[in-house]
Amino acid sequence: MDAMTGMLLWAAEALTLAFLLIAAWLHNRSHTVMGLWGLGFACHGIGVCLVGLRGIIPDFTSIVLGNELILLGIACWGLGVCVYDGVKVRVWLLVPALLYPIVVCLPQIYPYFWLRSALIQWASAAGYLILAYLLLTGQRPVPYVRRVFALVACCQSLIMINMGVQVLVSKPVAFAQMPNLLMSSVGNIICLLAGLMLGARMLMVKSEERLERAAVTDPLTGVLNRRGFLQRFDIVRQHVASQRTQLALILFDLDNFKQINDQSGHMTGDRVLAEFCATAQSCIGLRGEFGRMGGEEFACVVPIGSRAEAVGLAEAIRLTFMRQQIATEQGTLLSATASAGIAIAGGPIPIILDEMLSRADKALYFAKNAGRNRTALHDGLNISCVTNQRGEDARSGKPLQLNTAISLSHRTAGAQ
Repeated sequence: MDAMTGMLLWAAEALTLAFLLIAAWLHNRSHTVMGLWGLGFACHGIGVCLVGLRGIIPDFTSIVLGNELILLGIACWGLGVCVYDGVKVRVWLLVPALLYPIVVCLPQIYPYFWLRSALIQWASAAGYLILAYLLLTGQRPVPYVRRVFALVACCQSLIMINMGVQVLVSKPVAFAQMPNLLMSSVGNIICLLAGLMLGARMLMVKSEERLERAAVTDPLTGVLNRRGFLQRFDIVRQHVASQRTQLALILFDLDNFKQINDQSGHMTGDRVLAEFCATAQSCIGLRGEFGRMGGEEFACVVPIGSRAEAVGLAEAIRLTFMRQQIATEQGTLLSATASAGIAIAGGPIPIILDEMLSRADKALYFAKNAGRNRTALHDGLNISCVTNQRGEDARSGKPLQLNTAISLSHRTAGAQ
């Protein structure tokens, strides 16, 4: 098998892979990584084909355009890794592809086949090293696959560097005189196939992640659904047990939500749900977990140091949400309110999910029956409203001494 035949087979393989990946991307445009990797294989395959047709097509097309497409293909693979990791695109990915056509057209290089050959080998090696760097520094899962993928890219780079050195030493004037060209082509094909399999494994893991995330996420609000919240509850409970602190479970229910849907429309109702979730997540931060239990009912679980901390967090969410102005379908603004029920466990009170849910639910309905838009607490024996609608202590009527979370939420609401 001569060099041209080997390169055309290499090109046919790359183009077949490009067709499969691009077809998968066209079927689901959200798979941007597949589209970029498919484009990379397309550029690579067309470029290798043009290089292999040297002597049949114009030299400039083969020398400059063909090799430039090969470099652009490597850059597309790197761009795909950036998209996969959800990071900003690195502009320096394109440096080898941008510099090559400039340098190869210099009068000191273009007339000499061996100089052009060494240049494309080293430019390609630089592209593969950049790809290996992106794989090793990314934060996505399956690190072992990424490390093997990076090793394959480094092997590909070493093949290119070695070929460039041999070309400089032997100074061939045509493809037929290229040292170890067939072995190099075989090595390139093996690396190409290995990279494809490893990339496919990365895409499979990403798809599995997406499915797992969808299974525990509420599609409307983007927060945890009931299943996801209960899973996270167990994690927080184990952490609290190891730290010997307390755990607060807070249930929220939006007041008169059916009336909002009936009077302002279901789209407005969806906006109210989304606004409440955004408010709650902003107040909770990384301290605990928040999810939608169903309909207009939500839950928060958070480790606490005292009862006042749980009350302060519930009030931070309730009062901040109460001050929000939400656009309706009719172009007007409305305000909505929520009631909260708190159950606390830990210490002498065992942390049992069903019992905490039951106590928090009873406290929530106590707050509803007391007039809505307030917070009630179940202490294990008794239920009482701890705040009124204005956020004051329900017994004394004095302003509640709230924690940092509610102070911050007041400032946030005032700035809107």
